[in-house]
Amino acid sequence: MPIGPVAGPGAPVRITESMREIYIRVAIGLAGMAVLCALLARPHLFRVSRRTFYLLLFSVLVVTRILSWYAVFTVLGHDVPYDVREYYLSQAREVMKGGLPYRDFASSYSPLFPYLMALPLLVDDSPQSLMIFLMIAELASCVLWAGICFRLFADDDCRTALLIYLTSTIPSAALFAGQDEIVGSLILGAVVWLLINRRTTAAGFGSALFLATTKFISALYLGGVFLVAGARRRYFLAAAAGLAAVLMPFILSGVDPAEPLRIEGELISSGNLLYLASRFGAADVLQRYPAYFNAISASAVVAFFLWQWRRYRVSPMPIRSLFAFSSLQLIIFMLLSRKSYFFYWQVIFFPACIAVAHAAGFVSSLRKRIVWICAFSALFQIVAIEPYIRWFIDDRDRSYAAPRGDWLTGAFVRSGPDFALFVLNAAIPVFYVAVGLFLWRSMRTRAADPDCPPVNSPRET
Repeated sequence: MPIGPVAGPGAPVRITESMREIYIRVAIGLAGMAVLCALLARPHLFRVSRRTFYLLLFSVLVVTRILSWYAVFTVLGHDVPYDVREYYLSQAREVMKGGLPYRDFASSYSPLFPYLMALPLLVDDSPQSLMIFLMIAELASCVLWAGICFRLFADDDCRTALLIYLTSTIPSAALFAGQDEIVGSLILGAVVWLLINRRTTAAGFGSALFLATTKFISALYLGGVFLVAGARRRYFLAAAAGLAAVLMPFILSGVDPAEPLRIEGELISSGNLLYLASRFGAADVLQRYPAYFNAISASAVVAFFLWQWRRYRVSPMPIRSLFAFSSLQLIIFMLLSRKSYFFYWQVIFFPACIAVAHAAGFVSSLRKRIVWICAFSALFQIVAIEPYIRWFIDDRDRSYAAPRGDWLTGAFVRSGPDFALFVLNAAIPVFYVAVGLFLWRSMRTRAADPDCPPVNSPRET
């Protein structure tokens, strides 16, 4: 995406191509929220047969993806995303020539990711084939998570979750940015599907594949899977054995599989409390001691996991709690991590939609229910647009500190993108906390309803 010039506080802001794209993204997000609210307010949509509803929404999803593809890459003439060109494609070609990740080329991805990206190149050696692969993976992921939803939740909750997903800009933004989290969502969905079908050992091996083909940060999403598993020891041993089988050849070849953790640990982004703190003079400290702040975010996530472990130490966590638990863990990470791009949500975005729809189902008033769901939708419209404003200002992550200028002076308020970025970064934590508390109440009081299918037990096979 072309990046416009940096405009200082009070300076006139010239409308550039990148600003137009930001306006288009805002308009799409607002339109999605309006459509969602309108659909939720029409009860007859929830009375059509499940088959009709399912086919209708997935037809709309497929058509919108194809039309968006045509608009982005044909009408607007955009090139494939930077990550796909510079990382996915080049690394896949390296391993096709016999190269080894971390030894012959640097990589911030898990060791099997370049090999996974090489598969579409066997059909067509072009970046477009990788984008088509990601689009197919996103559609397949949505189908899989919807099947899991209809297996575990009430029909109205599942329909609401599908509507939230369809009208959100997170999935489409992740797709057209070419993010590997799309593949992670598909594999994680397969792991959960195996668990609810009592295939614990296979789910453990699937979790190892999940970690080995995306990023090691994916371990964040497996805490809830571990708590849900009935035969936890079998699950853990299978996951550990599968991961060891993947990593051992690399270790024996003299490479360090921990390299991605060091690379990712140095990266920074906006959209978190640390970035917001840089507005008040903490930028130097945040840049000088990255390891300490990474440890803080990791400790907070682990502490939340251990808190729930105490509750579910003897018996498994109810399967319905998995979706809210995973969303809460990611909210904690996104607030406290130095790098918290919205793309991370794509791995569990459909589960998050399920969690919010299920929690909202217990709100007595239809109007209040719609308000909560639309607040969740608003959060992700904000989260999805915020990085593009920052990239416009900071020219692709060259500056970690928030935009300079006297806080809330008239010049700063009139600075346009600078002030908009500050407002969004102040709003994101508020929305995160509100949605987090809503999900927490649901997880504590509603997820273990007696009608929850007994899909996990200590006697799993």
